[in-house]
Amino acid sequence: MADFLTDPEVLRFLQEAPFAIWETVYATLLATALSYVIGLPLGVVLVAGENGRILKVPGPLMTALNVAVNLLRSVPFLILMVIVIPLSRLLLGTSVGTPASIVPLVAAAAPFVARIVESSLRELDAGVVEAAQAMGLNQSTAKTWLRRGRETLKTILEQEGYGHEAVGDFQTDGRVHG
Repeated sequence: MADFLTDPEVLRFLQEAPFAIWETVYATLLATALSYVIGLPLGVVLVAGENGRILKVPGPLMTALNVAVNLLRSVPFLILMVIVIPLSRLLLGTSVGTPASIVPLVAAAAPFVARIVESSLRELDAGVVEAAQAMGLNQSTAKTWLRRGRETLKTILEQEGYGHEAVGDFQTDGRVHG
């Protein structure tokens, strides 16, 4: 046992392990936060910008957003990581290291978050949304969707393994409480 603890390889591992664990946690948390920052509004736009909905988004732009989300979701991560290397270089000046790994993680995760948000908003009772629109509450219809879709979104995220902490106490004013 004493030989094991004095082995230079083991000592090097024990010195480097805490920093490697920190890098992993840092990359995971930052990629998750950025994915939610991009995916939540994108999911809302995908629902609210449809034909006759709240937002007046041009049809070609909606088509482009849907195609981009579908393509990014269908590309395997390793291939996406290689495709995103130039973007990492452009944004960060490097394509190697922990910060550079965050870019492909976000590019892979944000479309999934957008589709989860989109599907949870689509599950809302159409009567509630229609009633809000009939009362002239166009701007707050999105808030109604978010308020009503919050529980569905939490349920989906918990089933996917992200847990309650991923959503927190998301309020419709865009702040996270609790």
